[in-house]
Amino acid sequence: MNVIFVNKKEEEIYNHYLQVRGMAVYKMVYDALCLLTGDNNVLASDLMGVIKYDKRLRDTIYTYLGTIEEYILTTICKFLDYTGMDEINDKDTSWRTNIIKTENYGYNLYKFWNASLSRMISIIEKYHILFDSYTGINILKDLNQIRMFRNKIMHHHFITIDPLSNDSKKAIYDRIKYIEQCVKSMVHLLPNDWKQGFINNIKKCNNQKNIFLSQYIKLEV
Repeated sequence: MNVIFVNKKEEEIYNHYLQVRGMAVYKMVYDALCLLTGDNNVLASDLMGVIKYDKRLRDTIYTYLGTIEEYILTTICKFLDYTGMDEINDKDTSWRTNIIKTENYGYNLYKFWNASLSRMISIIEKYHILFDSYTGINILKDLNQIRMFRNKIMHHHFITIDPLSNDSKKAIYDRIKYIEQCVKSMVHLLPNDWKQGFINNIKKCNNQKNIFLSQYIKLEV
């Protein structure tokens, strides 16, 4: 890689974060910038800018994914409860026979719940749970899109560049379009009082200073 440093301090910062980010991430970002600029000479500040952008974006999305999961479980508990005394998890699904409809807050369901988002989605589908704040068209499609996206975020994967894609400008732009779709699905599912705040925070990521990648592509929400 032909990475250009403006001064010694910049090189020290580059090497400092290399310990955490790893050379694989640096190389992936370097290759993407070479494609986007048509130049094999990449400024260290540009490379680090992309990495900072991705991290800030992931941190923002991570926070709101937690809000969505809490909101989903809370909504489910408005309509359903649990009569069993064992933990609700993904390995043993016998608990399903102890799910009952209720008009009260499902305290036991909340208390014993330790299952995945996939289980929440299956319950929503089975019992036709309604969300007052949902603003999309197909809630199951949005939920499943978020479920897949969540796995990338929770495992701290780099999201703005797909390491498994072919090396092309189109692949980079397609990746951004995919993230935009996931973000829109999140907006559809967030409680009304959280929607605009999430949109504003995503825009703040785009407007962060010294973010090189955003000169070429920004999330549109």
